[in-house]
Amino acid sequence: MGETETVDFDAIDSDHRPNGQFREGNTATLKHGGRAALNALTAGKPFTGLARLVQEEVEADLETQGRPALVKELAVRLHTASRLYWTAIQHAADKGDLKLLDGYVARFGWLAQAALRAWMQDRRENPDDPNVLDYETILAAAAQKAGDDGNS
Repeated sequence: MGETETVDFDAIDSDHRPNGQFREGNTATLKHGGRAALNALTAGKPFTGLARLVQEEVEADLETQGRPALVKELAVRLHTASRLYWTAIQHAADKGDLKLLDGYVARFGWLAQAALRAWMQDRRENPDDPNVLDYETILAAAAQKAGDDGNS
């Protein structure tokens, strides 16, 4: 048997430690509040605690930035998360881990559809924005190409 290695967690240049703990003062140690928010929504009750603080931030952003900016932010965040899951899908497939692959595909599918809906809403709210993806045009072009390929 070899010696047990001692790890100096304070010397690690990261807030996240290998044992799953966080440095003292790291805000990641706070609960995310998502479950409490869902429970409040389901029960028809107002948000409390962290969920209430975040609701106040959202309301302030809505007032200062407007709805179209919040829709774009949501679309970008959903698209980002779906892209991360796509990478996870590729890695799980490369490893041949079908259990992971199945879970990642399900999450990717939900995120991709949610992102698509958010981008479509962004297009409706910002029709003159040149950076808005026009998914209806993209889907029509893809259908046209599929039809052209099938007639060869």
